[in-house]
Formats: sequence, C-alpha cells, structure tokens
Amino acid sequence: MDDMPKKPASFDPARFRMGGTTSAEPPVRKVLTAVPTGKPGKQQFVRTRVGDEWRAECGLLKLEGDERPYIVDREAAQYVALDIKHVQLRLGIDRQGNLFLWSVPLPDQSGPKRVAEPISLPFSNRMIAPNMTVII
Repeated sequence: MDDMPKKPASFDPARFRMGGTTSAEPPVRKVLTAVPTGKPGKQQFVRTRVGDEWRAECGLLKLEGDERPYIVDREAAQYVALDIKHVQLRLGIDRQGNLFLWSVPLPDQSGPKRVAEPISLPFSNRMIAPNMTVII
C-alpha cells in the first residue's frame, strides 16, 4: 500500500486563491472556441489578409435542419461527394474585431453548366433602326 500515490483531495480551495492583484488586466483571458462562417453583410466593412496561409480550400457540408456548416475530411469526402460544396475559406475581421471565415464558392471543376450559344432573331433587320442596339 505504500507504493500507491496519495489521491489528492477532491476540492482544494487553495488552488483557486488569487493574490492581491491590482493590475488593470483581468486574471483570465478570452479563448476563441467557435468561429462563425458565412458571407458578410452588404453594409458590413470587413478586411481579409492576402496570402495562402490565410486561406484554405475545403469542402463544406450543411445538414438539413442544422444551420452550422461542417468541414469534410478528405477521406470522408467520397461518401458525401454529392452533398458537399467546394469553397475557399478566408479569414476575415470586421470593425468590431470579430473574426469570421468567409466561404467563397470555388468554380465547378467540370466547367460551366450553361454554354452561351448564338441565337437567331425572329424579326428582320428592317424592324431595327440603324442606331438601335438589341440586347438579349
């Protein structure tokens, strides 16, 4: 029984006792545990940093009934390939000092979904005045 270390007391108030601190700084500091993700508002002033170390290309998964997006691991992406959205996350900050991740959609790897094709106009050139431009 002498080999067993003594179990500490379950509650020791001396561990939490602070000395007489008179500094202006509080003895605790705020820890960032969650960073919101999304697009900033139209009238919100934000800043982002230039450089690849402040950006990450990844896949986001949004589940039905849940507002939070989830970053998908590369190995698990094959199982939810149809449900993920490929984005570039950029670290941003607003005027109040709040950090957020700006999710910028990446272009589709397969190319554009709709290709512009020339169209034929159903009316003759006589209906258009010489100085008129037709925009379709």
